[in-house]
Amino acid sequence: MNISTKTPSPIQKTIQKDICYINNNKKIILYFSGKLILVNKKIIFLPFLFSFCILLKAQQPFDLLNKWGEQQPIQKIYLQLDRENYMAGETAQFKAYLSRDFFPDTANTTMYVELLDGKNSVAKSVCPVLFSSAIGSLSFPDTLTSGYYTIRSFSSGMLSQNDDYFFKKEVYIYGREKKIVQTLNDSIYIAFFPESGNLVSGLTSTVAFKATSKSGKSIDIIGNLYNSKDEEMVYLSTLHDGMGMFDFKPEAGERYYVKLKKNIRNQKYYLPEVQNKGIVVSIINELDKSSFEIKQKPSDVNFTAAYMIGQMQHHVAFKKDFTKQEELLNGIIDTKNLPSGIMQITVFNKADIPLAERLIFINNHEYILKTDVNHDTLDFSAGGRNRFFISINDTIQGQLSVSITDPNFDLRVTREHNIVSCLLLTSDLNGYIPNPAWYLSSSEDSIKNALDLLMMVNGWRRFKWTEIAKLQKIAKPNKAFISLTGKITLQDSNRPFDSKAILLMINSTTAKNKRSNLFLQTDASGEFKIDSLVLYGKNKLFFSDIRGKKSTLLDVYLDTDTLFAAMPPPVKNWWPFKNVNEITFPEIKLAYEKTQTGKGLLLNEVIVKTRKKTQLEIINEKYATGVFGGNANKTIDLVNSDEANYYMNIFDYLQTNLNGVQVANIEGEYKLYYRQASGLDNSPMTIYLDEVETDASIITSIPTNQVAMVKVYSTFIGGVGNSTGGAVAIYTKKIDDNVNSSPISNIKMYNGYTITKEFYAPDYKVSKIGLETDNRITIDWRPQIFVNNINPKIPISFYNNNRTKKFKVVVEGMTNSGKLIWLEKIIGE
Repeated sequence: MNISTKTPSPIQKTIQKDICYINNNKKIILYFSGKLILVNKKIIFLPFLFSFCILLKAQQPFDLLNKWGEQQPIQKIYLQLDRENYMAGETAQFKAYLSRDFFPDTANTTMYVELLDGKNSVAKSVCPVLFSSAIGSLSFPDTLTSGYYTIRSFSSGMLSQNDDYFFKKEVYIYGREKKIVQTLNDSIYIAFFPESGNLVSGLTSTVAFKATSKSGKSIDIIGNLYNSKDEEMVYLSTLHDGMGMFDFKPEAGERYYVKLKKNIRNQKYYLPEVQNKGIVVSIINELDKSSFEIKQKPSDVNFTAAYMIGQMQHHVAFKKDFTKQEELLNGIIDTKNLPSGIMQITVFNKADIPLAERLIFINNHEYILKTDVNHDTLDFSAGGRNRFFISINDTIQGQLSVSITDPNFDLRVTREHNIVSCLLLTSDLNGYIPNPAWYLSSSEDSIKNALDLLMMVNGWRRFKWTEIAKLQKIAKPNKAFISLTGKITLQDSNRPFDSKAILLMINSTTAKNKRSNLFLQTDASGEFKIDSLVLYGKNKLFFSDIRGKKSTLLDVYLDTDTLFAAMPPPVKNWWPFKNVNEITFPEIKLAYEKTQTGKGLLLNEVIVKTRKKTQLEIINEKYATGVFGGNANKTIDLVNSDEANYYMNIFDYLQTNLNGVQVANIEGEYKLYYRQASGLDNSPMTIYLDEVETDASIITSIPTNQVAMVKVYSTFIGGVGNSTGGAVAIYTKKIDDNVNSSPISNIKMYNGYTITKEFYAPDYKVSKIGLETDNRITIDWRPQIFVNNINPKIPISFYNNNRTKKFKVVVEGMTNSGKLIWLEKIIGE
């Protein structure tokens, strides 16, 4: 029998039962005591297959979930920002880490970042994902008013997920002052959460609760539980952040409510109705294990536990069968070999119907790498040079990012969100969770108890067991960065330009003046597709027929934009309202006022005498680079002239308007000769398009109103043999010079990925100019540090601004094996 082994996922490694199912690749999946084995379907013996597959019935939730997990793995994203608070008009720098099944996510190629004001998206950034991460920037409008905003981020593959599981982070932006109307609202809202889902008569239950204001702010409460006879039963109070719990035994026919102390309205907060049928599950989460207790009424087989499943990240982590039908079932769940994170535990009856559910958090601390920061040079003087070392005590292959800021501008001493709390906690819970980083800050009993309480008051919403069989297979995320699809027809007709080669010339507006040429192929319907494009900013796409004298004019129809069409609309404000006037923030207020004053600063009169450049010189500097920027025998500016627009192509224009150059047109094939009458050289001129040597047949299809400049050289040092026959360089218009041109059917405009604004880091070793106005809050930002070493020490060198006296260092990252790097430390006075 041909048996092959495969490396299982972290959860598959811990399967606690031998099982069998068939995956999408028609392989038999066998688990022997947690070991995953693939068996070729064609050669396995039927009795052998039957003996293992008999362990599970067809279409059990166990089987359905594993299949669903293969089709739709959970994808997560975390953004490290260069700092926590900003001013209107500033730019936030970020590094994104993408995760999937506890490992870096390599399935996605595009990531979105937005700034939401609660109603609208006020800033956007779209970035390509490389090596499971992305770097970018988000520019804030200078018209923003002071307040809290939400940064939302998601990948292309997360669009099928509920918005609750996108990355969301609260940021404070100081801007224009706004008048806040104070409203007095003492309304209190209390939500009750029986531990296993329902209150069942005659079975003692633990009930968790959460108290909030109308705005969503947590409120501490004290009160009592009463029955329908108004008899006091249980005293209750919050334990942490508006959350608490109490135990009691509900009785059939009773309706229970809570009344609060010092509640002038004497309001009653009713618990869920008591059910006559059901089970109650209690779980105590301990180190390396969790103990469970199931209370039930064995007389009703429909509400008797048959088995229990624990699942993490759409993968089953354990399955436990119950062969006895007793009033009390208990046992131990071994969790020491499981990855850390949230586990959903569900109890089913024999008909595979879920009876009770509970979330627990497993914290085995295997996910974190020990990291530290030290310094060998510490200088807080203005412009002082500092040298730090990031040290990691382990063998590491992965990447990290480092932010160094002035902590005097932080609203909080420690950050409320980090890479650990996001990827392990908040990314699997819906709703707003205040200060999630605190729940993983230590192993103290008070924090562990609060974390377990958090699990009880936050529900799981990624799927419902009762609907899992109906879930559709979700299309895999686009792995092709930017994809362009469309249809090409002959100009002014519906006839497809079928089964032919097309030249796509891309002219980008990036600072690097990037231009590229690609070849496409249309199908029998004239349709085309090209993927794996990485384009930044605005781009001009020119589609051209390359068949020489047989070339025809084309109409191009692009399909829906692959980058922006799928973006979901902003949701309502995710953060509880916070009164800005309550914040005392003198440092950032002063910095903002200095910035605004600087924008209107008047300088003394300065007289500068210089020669004004001609339009031709300006155009030449804008388009020509390198050896093409040198002196030419003739330069023609067509940006500021429309005289070429009346010719069929640029060669017809040159034939009439360029002395010394002869244009030969033999059956539609053009050749150019320089000073042919001299008889010294009969070689044709070398032709360049946007400084790339190009065949004349391609250039003939370019509309003349798209030509910006023509340069003619008698000899050209950049050509082979110095181009003794001469050279002509033809430049197509950039986007900003194309505004007055009439639209062309085979020229399209395309907005690519957002151009990342470079972080400003001065080098005062070279010059001290600008130090007197250097008020940077983010002093250094290193978003992309790749590491492949044993116990690495990573040097970080930077220069101080003119005022900071202590540094806040934040280091975050992820290894190729899925371990997390996190460090937050203040160095200085």
